[in-house]
Amino acid sequence: MTPCTTPVLVVGAGPTGMIAALTLARNNVPVRIIEQEPQHRRGQRGATIQPRTFEVFHFLHVPEIHERATTFLLLQEHDRGSLEPRNTFPMVGYTEPTAAIPYVRTDLSIPCGDPVGR
Repeated sequence: MTPCTTPVLVVGAGPTGMIAALTLARNNVPVRIIEQEPQHRRGQRGATIQPRTFEVFHFLHVPEIHERATTFLLLQEHDRGSLEPRNTFPMVGYTEPTAAIPYVRTDLSIPCGDPVGR
């Protein structure tokens, strides 16, 4: 099979566009990225990265995403007026990995304001 020599134009340098460009570049496909915004946007556009996105970053060998990821804090249930927790539990329960969902780290998140998310 002959390698692809036709360059691909990726429109938009957001998370999806950058992942598409990285995937193509890692597969020796020439890529050009164009972005409408002249500067990076400040602030966050999403509070977390979904487990499937972590799976893609893992597949593309982007270790800094996992290095900056933190686990979600446990939730606590309190009786009215009490500071002592009645119950402490995770926001999302653990699920065994399957062929359909091989990467199940629902407990990971990138902290708000972290530059990796931009």
